[in-house]
Amino acid sequence: MSEPENTRRDGPLTLRDARLIGSSFTDVTLENSVFESANLADCRFEDVTLAGSLIRDGNLDRLELEDVSLRNAAIRNADVTGMTIDGIPVTALLAAWRAKQG
Repeated sequence: MSEPENTRRDGPLTLRDARLIGSSFTDVTLENSVFESANLADCRFEDVTLAGSLIRDGNLDRLELEDVSLRNAAIRNADVTGMTIDGIPVTALLAAWRAKQG
């Protein structure tokens, strides 16, 4: 009997009202995904492509993004308290961006 073939199934995903609290995503492509009203608190995304994705009306408290591609991604109406990108708090990134905008 042969070994089962290892198949990889990457996104895009459409998740609405999902509770993914504490989940971990590593080395996946989720381009053009939609996370709507999703609870991603305490989740970790590492080496993940989220390019072109939309995260809307969600809880991103303590969400960790490490080595994540966010090209053309959008986060709207989401709680980003405690969220980090490559270890940097998103609130600090937003403050620096706003200051640069004048």
